Amino acid sequence: MNICFFSLVTYWHGLRGGMENHNKLLLEGLSERGHEIKVISTRHPSGVEYERKGNIHLYYLLPTRFGSVRKGWKKESQKKFIALNKKDKFDIICSQQPIFPPIPRDVRACTPLLTLIQAHEAWVFLSEINQFLSLKCNLRSFIKNTLSFIYNYFRWELYNFRRSDVIIAPAHEVARSLKWWFLIGSNKIRTIYNGVDTKHFRPDKKASERIIDLYPQLSEKRVILFLSHVTRQKGLHLLIKVFSSLVAREHDLILVVVGGGEYLEEAKRLSIQLGVSDRIIFAGMVDNDSVRDYINSADIFVLPTLRQEGLPLSILEVMACKKPVITTNIGGNASVVKNGLNGMLVPPGDICKLEKNISILLHDKDLADRLAENGYLSVIKTFSLDKMLDHYERLMTNQIKIKSSN
Repeated sequence: MNICFFSLVTYWHGLRGGMENHNKLLLEGLSERGHEIKVISTRHPSGVEYERKGNIHLYYLLPTRFGSVRKGWKKESQKKFIALNKKDKFDIICSQQPIFPPIPRDVRACTPLLTLIQAHEAWVFLSEINQFLSLKCNLRSFIKNTLSFIYNYFRWELYNFRRSDVIIAPAHEVARSLKWWFLIGSNKIRTIYNGVDTKHFRPDKKASERIIDLYPQLSEKRVILFLSHVTRQKGLHLLIKVFSSLVAREHDLILVVVGGGEYLEEAKRLSIQLGVSDRIIFAGMVDNDSVRDYINSADIFVLPTLRQEGLPLSILEVMACKKPVITTNIGGNASVVKNGLNGMLVPPGDICKLEKNISILLHDKDLADRLAENGYLSVIKTFSLDKMLDHYERLMTNQIKIKSSN
C-alpha cells in the first residue's frame, strides 16, 4: 500500500510523547511490512524540509507553524498532498487526529480516509473543567483552554470526523465518547488497542545494575517509578504528596521521575517544600533503551493521571516488563488494567486510596508478583505491536476493497 499520513507533529520532530511514540511504532511497523508511507507534517524546528527513514518519507512544510493547524497548515498540506498523489496515487489516507485538509472530490471517491485518535479535544476538555472547578486552574488559563477547545471542536473535529470513512480509537472508552460528543454511528468507529514492542520492552534482571551505576543511591532501595510527559494533569503532584507521607514510615523508598514537561520545575519545588527532594530522582527525558532499564529497575509503577486520555503507552511498556501497575480509573486505562487482576485502579485525585494501594503492594510481594505476571500476559495476548499492526492492515485492506467496489 501507498499510504498518506497527516500528522501535525511526529517522533522525528524530536518529540517523545505517547502519540508520537505510537505513530513511530505504527509507521515503522507498516514500513517493515513493505508499505510505502508519506508523512505530511508541520515545520521542523531545524528547518529541514524532507528526510527518509526506510520506507517512511517525511515532508515538513516550511510555511507552516510547528505543531499548529493555524498559519498555513490547511493550504500547504493540501498542496503537498495533491502533488504527491499526482506523482504516485495513494491507496489510503490516514490522519492523526482530524486535521487533514480538504481532499479533492475525485480522490475521496476512490480513496479511503481513516482518522486515528488517542483522544479528542472535547474529551480532554473535561479534565480542564474538573481542574477549574477544583480551583487547580486559574481563570485566565481556563479561558484560554476553553477558546482552544471551541476552535478545534467546531473548526476541525466536528467537520472532519464526519468526513472520515473510519475513526480509529485506542480504547472502548474513547470510542463510546465519540458517539456521544459527535453523534457518529457505530459503523464508522473501530477500536484498535495501542500496541507495545514486546521484543524491546521485556523483563531484564540486569537493568537495575545499569541504573544503579547512574544513581548509586538506589542500591538496596525499593523504587516507585513515574514515567510520563510531566504536566499537572498527569498527577505527579499527587504522587509526590503521597510519597512524602510514605517515606515517614518506609525508610528505604525512592521515587524516580522519568520524563520532561512544563510541570517539572514546579514538581521539583514541591519536593523541596515537602522535604523529600533527597528521596526523589528527576531523571528527565531519556532514550528508549534507558526507559526500559528504568522500568525494569522499579518495584512499582504509578501513574495517577487526572487527564482523560486514550491508552497510555507507558502502562503497556511497564506491563510488558512484568512490573505491577497502579493508575487511575479514567479514560482508556480500564481497557487494559483490570483492578485486582493485572493491576490496580484508583479514583482520580483520591490520595488516600492511592497511598493505601502503594502501601499494599510494597508489603505484599505475592500480590505484586501476581499482578505483574497477569499484566505481562495481558500485553502478550492483546496489546502487542504485532497484533496492533495486524488489525491496522486488515482494516486498511478492507476499506480499500469497499471503496473499489463502489
